[in-house]
Amino acid sequence: MSRSRVRCPRPRTPPHAHGARRAFAALAPRAMIAAVAPLAMLSACGAGAGRDTGPGPAGDPGVPAAAASDARAAATPPALRLDGSVVPIEVAAELALDPARPDFRGTIAIQVQLARPTRHIWLHGKDIAIARAAVQPERGAAIAATPTLRGELLGLALPRAIGPGRAALRIEYTGQLSARDQEGLFRATDGGRTYIYSQFESTGARRAFPCFDEPGFKVPWQLTLHVPDGMVALSNTPVDRETPSSDAAAASGTAAAGTAAARTRTLVFRRTRPLPSYLVALAVGPFDVVDLGTAGRNHTLMRIAVPKGRAAETRYAREVTGQLLEALERYFDIPYPYEKLDSVAIPAFPGAMENAGLITYDASIIMARPNEESPQHQQEYASVAAHEMAHQWFGDLVTMAWWDDIWLNESFATFMSDRVVDDWQKSWRVADSRIAVTERAFAADSLVTARKVHNPIHEHAEIEGSFDAISYQKGGALLDMFEAWIGREPFRRAIRGYIRAHEWGSATSKDFIAALAAGSRPEIARAFESFIEQGGIPLVSLALECRPGERPALSLRQERFLPIGSKGSAAGTWTVPMCVGLPPARGAKSATQCFLFSGEAARVDLDSQRCPAWVDGNAGGHGYYRVAYAGDLGVKLLAGAGLDPAGRMAALFNQKAMVESGHGRVGDLLAIIPPAARDRDPQIVGVALRLAQSIDLLVADAQGPAFARYLSRSFGRQARAIGWTPRPGESIQTSNLRPDLLRVAGLRGDDRAVIAGARATARRFLADPRALDPGLGALALAIAARSGDRALSAAMEETFEKSEDHRLRAALLGGMVMSRDEAQRERTVARLGSGALDLDEMSAILLNATSEPAAREATWRYLVAHLDQVAAALPLTVRAGLATFATTFCDEEHRKTVDTVFRARLGSLPGGKDRLRQVSEKLVLCIARRARSGADVAAFLEKQ
Repeated sequence: MSRSRVRCPRPRTPPHAHGARRAFAALAPRAMIAAVAPLAMLSACGAGAGRDTGPGPAGDPGVPAAAASDARAAATPPALRLDGSVVPIEVAAELALDPARPDFRGTIAIQVQLARPTRHIWLHGKDIAIARAAVQPERGAAIAATPTLRGELLGLALPRAIGPGRAALRIEYTGQLSARDQEGLFRATDGGRTYIYSQFESTGARRAFPCFDEPGFKVPWQLTLHVPDGMVALSNTPVDRETPSSDAAAASGTAAAGTAAARTRTLVFRRTRPLPSYLVALAVGPFDVVDLGTAGRNHTLMRIAVPKGRAAETRYAREVTGQLLEALERYFDIPYPYEKLDSVAIPAFPGAMENAGLITYDASIIMARPNEESPQHQQEYASVAAHEMAHQWFGDLVTMAWWDDIWLNESFATFMSDRVVDDWQKSWRVADSRIAVTERAFAADSLVTARKVHNPIHEHAEIEGSFDAISYQKGGALLDMFEAWIGREPFRRAIRGYIRAHEWGSATSKDFIAALAAGSRPEIARAFESFIEQGGIPLVSLALECRPGERPALSLRQERFLPIGSKGSAAGTWTVPMCVGLPPARGAKSATQCFLFSGEAARVDLDSQRCPAWVDGNAGGHGYYRVAYAGDLGVKLLAGAGLDPAGRMAALFNQKAMVESGHGRVGDLLAIIPPAARDRDPQIVGVALRLAQSIDLLVADAQGPAFARYLSRSFGRQARAIGWTPRPGESIQTSNLRPDLLRVAGLRGDDRAVIAGARATARRFLADPRALDPGLGALALAIAARSGDRALSAAMEETFEKSEDHRLRAALLGGMVMSRDEAQRERTVARLGSGALDLDEMSAILLNATSEPAAREATWRYLVAHLDQVAAALPLTVRAGLATFATTFCDEEHRKTVDTVFRARLGSLPGGKDRLRQVSEKLVLCIARRARSGADVAAFLEKQ
């Protein structure tokens, strides 16, 4: 847990006070500048910093009687959101940052509007120590304020009431640069050099500045940085002016007072367009900066900043970033909205972040050595870059007003990434692969503990939990469904209208839905709201009615989809945009008929005079609903109805869902996996792998060998054919399938040829890690170690102890945890709590351990015994995810441990409460499903 504190320095006159006033004066009205000078001499600590002195008595002549009750109320910190009585207008921040130091100094000046008289101002601040604070009213002298840090709030108590009207806050403070938590300002090391980065979403800005840290407060920011000579400094905007190092000491003021004798220079960045605090960003360090030239309608300047000496690893990003930006401009028909676009690589960073004009990426996403630049790397970078750049319009230019609408940002960026990349690289077939991605949303949304898309936030810890498969994948799937139903061009016109109506401001779900309805049909509003204002997935029961003398019709009913064992209610209706596929007329493509289905039941006449041979209840897989087919309609659909690849993938996943909900038999699912595994389309084979993995937890230990043989028979031939070595000219679908296919055949299955290939590949990888794709090398190490190759396992540990390459170290750890050598496995697991591993290295252990029973059990025992220690070694925002490891089991004992040990330790973390409820429910469902279908699985395997 973080500790809020207020540390009072000894009273003294700060050096270079005139320099420290510069940022404050820049935002103050001209008439207020003369009053700033005395401010540097006022020490808030002398007035009792750290104590909530509260307002003065009602009789205080400085407090109007009518305002006394408001003043008392203002002294009480807000429960969740600021009350809006004090609103920022613009911000100037000044920071002294040195990557060699674990701390920093800052001065922030915030011009605000006061709605009413007040003696107490609340804003946000966390893990910072306030040295001085003062408030400059619109008229009169500056007033020293008494600061109080309470949780994540900073209160400024004044000796007399000020307002209504404008005022300026000025706060001097110090803070810490974490080397572990990647929230706020933090440090990271690469190649022996240290860098400073920022990550402010969702509420990390308050660790860097006292500020109004809510997305609805969208104002211009002006940033000034004092950095050591030789360091590169980047922010949202270009540098406006720079003070050379010889003059830096005189210009830096109190903000630079803690930078010792190192020569520094000062960079003043241009004032931004309106931004919420969570989109402000910076980076400082000895970067190599790669110039990408310009792109787009406004000839936007683009650069990539990478750790020193690694500029050559940006080859692919250099090639395609401008193309992606221009593709997004074409879609929105709005030029890229900011002055420049920098991309920054961060070592071992969990993902990427869409800061306006300065996007940050995990280094492995944007950088690759020649052996790492695989088709998977290229597709990953293009998809992530398109996602983050789409945010520059949808999320940055137009921002959600509060975190209950984070889906507006994330779902649209998810949708746009698929749309833009699919149009840009048709051969990648991203439009088809979205079917598998949507399954993540279906899996999450089948839980009764799942959030709604538009979900109220009741407490601070719930904000982090909003960044999940519901906000990303479900929201993106809903946009895909409604685009397919409305039509691509009308949908795009509605999106453009929404952005133009709200540019440089904030918007809500209702604003977005209104724009969508205005651009298509009014009833769309009701349909969209039915999906975002309630959780769950519609289950549409579909029957075909063909009566003599009548047009064929569909009989439809709907309820909530619930898995076996769910304690939820099936009651629920949606207004569902349905599109059904029908057999084509001779010489034509498959026919599609679309309609809105609302209410519990309906009968829909088909646009056909003949009774169709089959019906696809979810044409093209665009619909966010499951279909329970009556009679043999589902069998006919899977038996070769001429579906396109997306339709076939959706139908296969739908069959899995029917088994999980009790509407189908697990034996039927096991029977359709082998033919799907033999399909010529690699994406269909990938779906077959997913179906097989869904059976895994239903297999009892006694049937483990039989299931391994089933997997080898189903996938072994394809795994041997695809091999360990990529072939020139192979499709990206084949390349993407390779690691998944080899993993199932070699780790969960028992294919001897695949295992032998893994041993040979592992030795080549150890001999020269840069000669092979690191993903395949890591997989080969894991399979070889699990096969009992003790000499190789020993060589892996020896290499690990000598290596400083964190990607190689992660691959080695993932292999060592799979070792048959129990002592080595235990040593590897124990490293989780050492504090010596980065996020990627810890993830490699945890992820690989789920694939092998002995490793899984050893890791579980260590987590239970050392949970606090392991959690402390992870960044704060990902610690609650440790609970997910429990879902690799399927029994009551592990569920009880989640509800006791894990809940007590992780429940109070950001997103922890929701994560633990969902993990517990997943275990309940697995236990129920195993009780229902385990015997059927055993009977099927015994016949193989």
